[in-house]
Parts: sequence; C-alpha cells; structure tokens
Amino acid sequence: MNLSRPFVLRPIGTVLLTAGVALVGIAGFFVLPVASLPQIDLPVISVNANIPGASPETMAQSVATPLERHLGVIPSVNEITSTSSVGATRSRKRISPSRPSRPSVATRMWGIVTSVRG
Repeated sequence: MNLSRPFVLRPIGTVLLTAGVALVGIAGFFVLPVASLPQIDLPVISVNANIPGASPETMAQSVATPLERHLGVIPSVNEITSTSSVGATRSRKRISPSRPSRPSVATRMWGIVTSVRG
C-alpha cells in the first residue's frame, strides 16, 4: 500500500488533518514557558579613587586612563567604563563569566591597582 494514497483519495480529510496539526502547534507555541529576559549575574569589579579638589579632567587623565590602560590587558575583562567627577573617579570592569575563575581575576586586578597606585 502506498503511504500517500489515502491522502490523495480524501483531500478534505487531508486539509482537516493539516489544519488540526497546525492548530495544535500554534497552541503549543503559546503555552511554552519561555522567559523573555533571563536573569543572569554578570561579574563586575568596581575601583573607586579619590583626590580631593581635583577636576574631572585631572581625574580622567591621571587616574582613570592609567587604570583602564593597565586593567585592559587582562583577557577576562570584556568592558571598562569610567566616570570622573570633581575629586573622584569610578571605574567598572565587566568580567567574562566563561573565563578563568573570578577570584584569580580579582587578585590580578588588585595587584595591578596596587602597582598603578604607587
């Protein structure tokens, strides 16, 4: 017996079967439990530096830029964002979650910050 023969002989049944399968698929699509934005925690290390009375330009040139230059060589750092204001600068480093362990990256960053500090 040929598999396609009953579908050729009964086209109305074929259309109804196809419509039923499509409706079940559409209904199943809307019932799927999918989160639109999954909750993930990206590891971030923040470095704050203060020099009382320094202008934002001075903070950017003398503190933020050297930190970015030295910390940017760590392969686990994906993104560096720095904000300078009067007497203060804040630098945030986002670390790749798939790279080496976070404590080792934090230790390496601490060593670089300490060396830049001196």
